[in-house]
Amino acid sequence: MKQKIMEAIDRNAEAIIACGEYILRNPELGFKETKISAYVKEVFSKLGIPYQENLAVTGVMGTVRDPNADINICIIGEMDAVKCYEHPYADPVTGAAHFCCHNVHVT
Repeated sequence: MKQKIMEAIDRNAEAIIACGEYILRNPELGFKETKISAYVKEVFSKLGIPYQENLAVTGVMGTVRDPNADINICIIGEMDAVKCYEHPYADPVTGAAHFCCHNVHVT
């Protein structure tokens, strides 16, 4: 299983990095993550992952099921940013920045 996961990450490295960069450069404060929520839904749609939206206001949950699998895995990614006007990618209006690496969680 670990080998398969590592190979999948390697095959998709460019898209994974692009996702993280997009989120890093588009920070939004908690319960206001409309742009990132839309982006996550777009990524899920492209991957054919069904999702629920508007969970706890802006949350999105994708579900991947394999009826032949004996395991379940849950991955949670937080999308909200914190205020840190000094961060190099901070939103100049809100001060929102992914100073706490939530862009990596979602990625």
